[in-house]
Amino acid sequence: MTPTTVLSNASFNEDLKVKFIKHVEHPELLRQLALEIINNISPRALVIYTDGSKSDSGRTGSGIFMKTSTGEFRYRFRNPDHSSVFRSELTAISEALSLALDFKVPDVWILTDIKLNKNFFFVFTLIPKNHQVFLASYNKKKMSSMNENKKRKNKKKYFQTNKMHKSGVLETGLKGFLITCNNEQRCVKESYNLLNEFADDLFGTEIKNAEKPSCSTEVDIEEELNKEIENIKSNKRRFQQVCTKVKGILFINTTISDPTSLVTSIFENVLETGQKKGRFILKMIPIVITCKATHNDIRKHLDEYLQEFTKDDTDKKLSYKTESKIRHNSNISTSHVIWYVRESVEKYARDWTASLTEPQLIISVYVLRSICCIGLLKNYVAYRKYNLSEVAIANSKDNSEDPVTTQRLESNTALSVGSEENTESC
Repeated sequence: MTPTTVLSNASFNEDLKVKFIKHVEHPELLRQLALEIINNISPRALVIYTDGSKSDSGRTGSGIFMKTSTGEFRYRFRNPDHSSVFRSELTAISEALSLALDFKVPDVWILTDIKLNKNFFFVFTLIPKNHQVFLASYNKKKMSSMNENKKRKNKKKYFQTNKMHKSGVLETGLKGFLITCNNEQRCVKESYNLLNEFADDLFGTEIKNAEKPSCSTEVDIEEELNKEIENIKSNKRRFQQVCTKVKGILFINTTISDPTSLVTSIFENVLETGQKKGRFILKMIPIVITCKATHNDIRKHLDEYLQEFTKDDTDKKLSYKTESKIRHNSNISTSHVIWYVRESVEKYARDWTASLTEPQLIISVYVLRSICCIGLLKNYVAYRKYNLSEVAIANSKDNSEDPVTTQRLESNTALSVGSEENTESC
């Protein structure tokens, strides 16, 4: 059964039937092929675009776009949940035909991306004889393996709810801590506990005791509740995780003006005590600048920060080194980052010298998607590249190699041997 034998006043144009992979081929190729057909359509004809869609949660819908001499017409509507994409496409074509019958136009063109077959010929049975309908389509190539993988993924997602991030997203103008980890969920709790512990010692407790009303005055419960709600909304948490959309990297936003001092106190405590402060935290890097990962923004924010940083006499003459890591961004490279940093240093820190062996300061630049995170790190070698676990391990090794501790161990072993000989002699 073919369209030409069944329907005399409906014709099907499959000139756009080009096989392509949507995520591989350039969209300009498909656009060029489509325009070759659309430009040949008569200006007197009525052109209607249709489409159907289905989300991962099972919601389906159809859409119609029609451009006439009087204006543009857009129409979209919901379909029953968990319907097929084919049904949504077919519903859009059916609605487009019913709209086309209201216009006294001899030719009607319906442009869709559904594959033409005999299963939807019944849609065109209601076309009057004085109307001529042309339907053009293109076909998307999908490999069998891709279809199987997609079905499996959709089957899993059918039973899973969408994970919504309650916290914000990494953006410009933030200060905080960039943390690498091997278990994100447990690392967040561990980071909160560690940061709050040392922040309470340096800056005091975050939660302040509310003033209790006197017993003599009458208390309005509604007013007290409204005041408490306003205080909660106005007061931001000291530490709050924001989503980086990069696996294995967390960013904890902070209201502290100088996050570097807090990280320094943590590492100094680990060096003194030798206690391992985290099981899931790998690196903890203080971030003082977050900006867009472009030349102008990096230069602008780095210039402003270097002007304030070099006001201290101890920081006017330093040896520095630039280290950068780029994740999910192909528009910028490490050579670009080094060039941007060098331009700012030559402008506002002319006495600084570059050193690749023994730098006194590390300018750490992390590019996560479209956001650039910058931190200025001192004691980079002593803090083992700001790796908490490595600092604790290095401290334990240093204690074991200490001559005082070795003498104590030797004396203890000698005493134990002497006691054993005495017991044997008895």
